[in-house]
Amino acid sequence: MSDKCFALRARGVCGALSGNCPGFAACAFYKPKRRQEADQRHANERLRRLPPETQQRIAEKYFSGEMPWRGECE
Repeated sequence: MSDKCFALRARGVCGALSGNCPGFAACAFYKPKRRQEADQRHANERLRRLPPETQQRIAEKYFSGEMPWRGECE
């Protein structure tokens, strides 16, 4: 495997699943780190395009009132 999974932690423990990594060929959650970063940038761009009221509701519900998508320099 040339691209490590974004969820792979120390000693082969998976951060997306509880337990050890089953290997990228057998894992439905496998995604290379570079793809995860691109997906996160895309999600942040979409969040920034939402009306401010909607962003505030999302921030309060899921991010303890913070808006991490606004503070990132991409």
